[in-house]
Amino acid sequence: MSPEANGRQKLAVKLLVNSPLSANAIIDMLADTPRDGASAFFRAMAQDGTLGITSPIGAATNEDPKAARIEECKQAGAGYAAARGYISAEQAKARGVNVGA
Repeated sequence: MSPEANGRQKLAVKLLVNSPLSANAIIDMLADTPRDGASAFFRAMAQDGTLGITSPIGAATNEDPKAARIEECKQAGAGYAAARGYISAEQAKARGVNVGA
């Protein structure tokens, strides 16, 4: 019922019901939350459409954006590991290292 909850009623109720926070803490958080931040974002997306961000790795491997991002993350992780000299579980087994230990 606070003025800070005006325009943010659903968020206020969810925080009050589903969190251990006190009403005063929730009011403080609501004061810092834009009243229409999420809805403004969705209105802009509906008007302007998606941003059209594409991944060069994903475009070369898959048309599914989620699968493309997963592949991009796998490749980045593999590059990170290789740069630090880490080896895969398969490589360790091939060298006779017990990877389950």
